[in-house]
Amino acid sequence: MPVYNGVGAYWMPRWLRSILTAWFLWDFTEAAAEAHDLAYYLRDQPRAVIDRIFLDRMLLQATTARTRAKACLIYIMVRAFGGQSYDGKRNKKGDLDALFGL
Repeated sequence: MPVYNGVGAYWMPRWLRSILTAWFLWDFTEAAAEAHDLAYYLRDQPRAVIDRIFLDRMLLQATTARTRAKACLIYIMVRAFGGQSYDGKRNKKGDLDALFGL
């Protein structure tokens, strides 16, 4: 299982993650989500800090009031639903290799 699974928690159905990912990529680069997933995997910072960095990366890309509002909505969703991914999912050997294609 790769570290980056698209946008959405690992426990969400794949079809829902696909929809959320497409919606996210309409306005933001995949790099922000990949970095967020990697930070959750490494757990070298508190979850709140990781989530705030994710928000900041999205806001740097937000060029309109609509995209700024979307970034804030995604941040709220991450704060509301990301805890299980951060706290509950244990790291699996080989995830970093899969992320970097090794």
